[in-house]
Amino acid sequence: ENLAGKLQPKEPISVLMINGTEDPLVRWDGGLIKLGRHENGRVISVEKTVEFWIQAVGAGAVPKVEALPDADPDDSTRVVRQAYSGGRRGTEVVLYKIVGGGHHWPAREDTRGRLARGVVDRTIGRKSRDIDACEVIWEFCKAHPKAGRAADAEKPPAPRGLNVGYRILDLKLPGGDQEKPLTVAVWYPTAAAPKDICYGGPTRSKVAVDAEILAEGGPWPLLVFSHGYGGSGLGAVFFTEALAARGWIVAAP
Repeated sequence: ENLAGKLQPKEPISVLMINGTEDPLVRWDGGLIKLGRHENGRVISVEKTVEFWIQAVGAGAVPKVEALPDADPDDSTRVVRQAYSGGRRGTEVVLYKIVGGGHHWPAREDTRGRLARGVVDRTIGRKSRDIDACEVIWEFCKAHPKAGRAADAEKPPAPRGLNVGYRILDLKLPGGDQEKPLTVAVWYPTAAAPKDICYGGPTRSKVAVDAEILAEGGPWPLLVFSHGYGGSGLGAVFFTEALAARGWIVAAP
């Protein structure tokens, strides 16, 4: 909310938003972000956010609205896609409105146990299984390359299913009289065979720890993943691994 009147993008950029109408943390209508007694500032509403971006890129105010198939009727959610096209340099603003959805990452599969699902959903709302957010983001990024990067856009996409490497980098940043430590988790394509790993708590996966990066097919694009205030890159390994498996280097401080 404090940035609403200050943010001025220097050039048009396509924007993708995925928001749940019943999100109790980042509320659809805006306001205070609060979990228990902990407050994390205020946000403007989803509608005002969309208005800001369509004005910033010069997109049309009337969207193309599409109700997507109800792939899982048992999740009590529906997805409506709203696309505001016609922005400068071919940009557009796309909103996936998760009707009935909470503060969750939409995914086709839900591997949580019944107890964990019940406890979490009571706190942050329902999880939609009608779309896969990883696939939605991936397809959106492929369809909207940054202006002036035509050569990159014409480069054949990396095949799905690349092995994923993972390592932790302990960096030091200059900061006045003392260097500040910065720990960064990195996922990347590799030829090494993955092995079972526990990231911590219940988060498990298969990656190649400290493996060499895959040279063939590179150089690979870099994405710096901002996990949000109070979060952690390890809380979104389902996304970071998915990108690495498609030929990206993903760094999460």
